[in-house]
Amino acid sequence: KLMLEQVDEQHTTLRALMHFSDLAKGTERVDDTHCLLTVFCDKNDETEMVYRVLSFGPTMKVREPECFVKLLKERLKEQLGIRSTN
Repeated sequence: KLMLEQVDEQHTTLRALMHFSDLAKGTERVDDTHCLLTVFCDKNDETEMVYRVLSFGPTMKVREPECFVKLLKERLKEQLGIRSTN
């Protein structure tokens, strides 16, 4: 499961609900401009989920799980041509 925090600008929440319509999910309004979206997905779909989450750009932040956050960071570094020193 992914816990996503999103800034609800330009109907981001509605777009996210439609974007993840094929998956079980739940939403929680944090305040007037932020919403938490919990998306239940299969571990085997991890690569696809990386691309789906990245498509929202800076309006979406992954809160958990930490292993998915690390995967996103690695993918972004690859796209930017930055090699990991680990």
